[in-house]
Amino acid sequence: MFFFKNKNSSAASGTRTDFSLSTTTSSPSDSKDSKDSKTSFSSISSSFKRISRRRTNSSSFSSKSPTSPSTMPSISTGSPTDPPTELPPKLPPPSAYTTKWSTADENTSPALKSAIEKYATDRAKVQSEEAALAFDDPIRQIASPAEKLANDVLLRLKEQDQELVFKKAETHRGYGNQMHEPFAGDHFLTNVELIKKTEVLKAAQHMPKGAHLHIHFNACLAPSVLLDIARRMDCILIMSTRPLVTVAGEHPLENFYLCEIQFEIKCVENMTKPTGNLLSADYIPGHRMPFREFLDAFPADTVGKPAMDWLVSKLTFDEKETYDIHQTANGAWSRFNGRTRMMKGLFNYQTAYIEYTKQFLQSLLDDNIQYAEIRPNFMATNQLWKDDGTEKLANEDIVGIIVNICDTFKSENPTKNFDGIKIIYCTPRSFDRDMVRFALRECIEFKQRWPDYIAGFDLVGEESNGKPLHMFMPELLEFQQACDELRISIPFLFHCGETLDKGTAVDGNLFDALLLKSKRIGHGFALPNHPHVMQEMKKNKVCVEVCPISNEILGLTPRIGGHAVYNLLANSVPCTVASDNGTLFRSTLSHDFYQVLVGKADMGLYGWRRLAEWSLEHSCLEPEQLQAARAHWLNDWRDYVVWLLKTYDADRIETQKVLAQIADNKTLAANEFLL
Repeated sequence: MFFFKNKNSSAASGTRTDFSLSTTTSSPSDSKDSKDSKTSFSSISSSFKRISRRRTNSSSFSSKSPTSPSTMPSISTGSPTDPPTELPPKLPPPSAYTTKWSTADENTSPALKSAIEKYATDRAKVQSEEAALAFDDPIRQIASPAEKLANDVLLRLKEQDQELVFKKAETHRGYGNQMHEPFAGDHFLTNVELIKKTEVLKAAQHMPKGAHLHIHFNACLAPSVLLDIARRMDCILIMSTRPLVTVAGEHPLENFYLCEIQFEIKCVENMTKPTGNLLSADYIPGHRMPFREFLDAFPADTVGKPAMDWLVSKLTFDEKETYDIHQTANGAWSRFNGRTRMMKGLFNYQTAYIEYTKQFLQSLLDDNIQYAEIRPNFMATNQLWKDDGTEKLANEDIVGIIVNICDTFKSENPTKNFDGIKIIYCTPRSFDRDMVRFALRECIEFKQRWPDYIAGFDLVGEESNGKPLHMFMPELLEFQQACDELRISIPFLFHCGETLDKGTAVDGNLFDALLLKSKRIGHGFALPNHPHVMQEMKKNKVCVEVCPISNEILGLTPRIGGHAVYNLLANSVPCTVASDNGTLFRSTLSHDFYQVLVGKADMGLYGWRRLAEWSLEHSCLEPEQLQAARAHWLNDWRDYVVWLLKTYDADRIETQKVLAQIADNKTLAANEFLL
């Protein structure tokens, strides 16, 4: 007989698996090795139990009260000098990426021994060749000793979170009373409260993320932000599609669940429109009510929550709503569009826009984002009002607000590694050709006026219900010709491939994005279904702005493990991580980085670094701006590697030696990756 025995296998760290043959009866030491192995595993299990008890009795997970579902998670920035967090002993690598091999006994024939050795060698070669093609292999090849230790820390943190957070959480009861254990890669909205307790999220929040390249400007802060601003104003009106009263029957609060809420500012356009009481049975849908009166009269006892909490719940996706067995992508988009209409009225007056812009810039620093390209919507019939409702601000006034606030913010934060923002001019893809032509021409005017602030052009909105890109082909080609004549660069940054509708005109947007030389594409979920387009985009260095949480909640994939990002990365297609409309999803960019990490067992620090550096490389920064931004990022990354080691691994002798060397020379924390 023979059995298999592991010998220093560590595919996770990028080293080749070592295979050897030995007999089970050659010496008493074999028995001792087996006993020691069992003892080691037992000690790890015991240590987990001890740590679990200490964690339960400590404030590690309870030092901050859990964030309610109606608010965005807080961002902790921390520093490399924060006190260490206790880790369990060295954990065995996750089985998903560990290969355990064994030896043959003395009764194994020479021919079989030879076959086993050859098979082991061949398998190691295949693994090594595939690892060399991995998207993060270039980072693994240049990793410093500190980064190798930090990568090990991050992989161990994933296992620790599974043991101390998810395995200790309440199980879910499913069909036929089947019990389902929580795990890190489950539905995001199912896990969102558990994720707040994890060390991996804390690590993601501290991580320098580079650039955030796909962020819709009206939906990127906590939903309470705009509601709080509106509550302070005396010019805000609220309306509903249903009377907000209880009804007879099985679902007395049905109107509160099914209504769509919208806001408006008092303005010259609605001064004569009828008013009404939303909380009355005879309310006529669409009639307006002063927001402050609504807040005072809201039936909190009947609904079970205060007015502001109820309004937040109307803005954000709910777990049951999102993962209902009958829910579809079309159904999710219907909810999404209703919520964006609700956001529109909260965002379309001067005070809200100014305060929101200031808080947005601070949120970038809080989440360790050094640069962003934002997507405000522009159209000929602009919707931004002065607070008194007497006059609309033109599109150029909106850009002026953003530019002035950003310039002031940068001057007030000179010591921060903040490289500012740029604007992607966006207009709805539902518009007709004349309206899109107007937008394209205005985009050129803005680029000439603010050359450092206009990044590119995009058509936005639900892809399945909007017009396909080829409908605007003449206008888009004319735009490119005009840019060439004016010697200005305004790349296309198209939303496309955000669909499951294979073989449709919507799916065909990927062809047009390729032919129109889009610099990046937003979402690109359908790109792996088009192998030729994918390879051409890879050859042309087109980057995909992947939005994992958004794609899950809007019905493209039920869980992160099934997301297209892993197929894209397996083919080394450049990707950057983005949050899309975080307000509606109760997420920040840190949450999307968290999801990408836990969705693949062997994703670690090298993958995070590759994604962060790609975000800068594929941004619309000018060459000299990019050079400065990369230097800023590398400095922050070195601090981050030190923070990981000091926080989670300071007791290990090997780590202490590395940290001592870094103390004398910070550049030893991480090597520069040359483009």
